[in-house]
Amino acid sequence: MEDVLSRDAHTLAEKLQREDSPILQIPADAIDLILNLFVNPDYDLTDEGAFEAFQGWQERCQQLQATWSGPTSEPRAADSIESLLTLASTVKQYWSVAEVKRCVDEATHDDLRVVSRDITMLRRMWLMFTKLLAQELPNDLRLPRDLILRFVLGIGRMAIYFDLSLRSHGQGGDIDSLMSYWLTKVEGAFHEKFGDANSSQSMEVA
Repeated sequence: MEDVLSRDAHTLAEKLQREDSPILQIPADAIDLILNLFVNPDYDLTDEGAFEAFQGWQERCQQLQATWSGPTSEPRAADSIESLLTLASTVKQYWSVAEVKRCVDEATHDDLRVVSRDITMLRRMWLMFTKLLAQELPNDLRLPRDLILRFVLGIGRMAIYFDLSLRSHGQGGDIDSLMSYWLTKVEGAFHEKFGDANSSQSMEVA
């Protein structure tokens, strides 16, 4: 399986290199790492070169983000290899394709109702966050609309699976706390910038 995923990773990396945005130009080894985490149940997390490639791409993303924030902004440091290993282990444990499939197969109607509520909250936060973000990005930065739509729809599907899997592993209380915390934070920031976050007029003006 690793050979198949490696070929797919290099094919995708070649396509991404033709994209205008540097943030999408992900190294093949980093893509290979991501694919193995989600798809390969036998992946043993020992490919140090793949983690270094991911770390290098993360560093470039941080540098790009710093240029968006202004000439005096310093890029944040990339995660250490140890931190990336911990994150990779968590992804493999909770969000591999095999584990997500098990959670979906065993989900009850009550489970799906709770996830639907979470997705509604996430959508609300996303709408406010994107309006706030639009105020900070340079005016000449324009990402392709079809790329944005693919990204948002893909993230939405992933959020459903991740939420379902984490709740299946007893993390429901932590999810509820985090959702409440971040909703309050985003609504507060939106209120400062545009007015009442519960006002449809504020959302339209923003």
